[in-house]
Amino acid sequence: MQRFQDFLANGVTPSEVRRQVKAGELIKLRRGAFADPNRLATPEDLHVELIAATLSEVSPHSVLSHTSAAVLHGLPVPLDQLKKVHVTRTGTGCGRAGTHTHRHTAKLPDGATVEVRGWAATSVPRTVVGGDVGSPHGGGLCTPAAVRRRRRSRRRRTPTGH
Repeated sequence: MQRFQDFLANGVTPSEVRRQVKAGELIKLRRGAFADPNRLATPEDLHVELIAATLSEVSPHSVLSHTSAAVLHGLPVPLDQLKKVHVTRTGTGCGRAGTHTHRHTAKLPDGATVEVRGWAATSVPRTVVGGDVGSPHGGGLCTPAAVRRRRRSRRRRTPTGH
């Protein structure tokens, strides 16, 4: 992820950034943040870049949740759910949905959060069983069976099987 200010600091003009976006040489993630399309192999990679671009815009007490946590944990998610970064903050009140961010409020008990790639996120059980990954119609889309498949796949790739 590259910030607009970094382009300017390196002598790249605003018109050159616009030209690169128009030519498909850069992807605009959100205002002031861009990604190199050659470094993005999957839609999930693009979502991780959007996470990096978004976290400076949310409360430091927020944790990645819902679809965003599922992506970080390597769980399957519907592609249409990758347009917004989901964060949860402990508290009361209503959540808020913006163009690139969906802010949720919930009580997060001890053990409900972990660190993934250096970011605070809801744990796999909280993300899956807690219903953090779901459709607008309700019900989780990431099942415990998907978690088991992910774990088996990772075990096969390690030399010791652990």
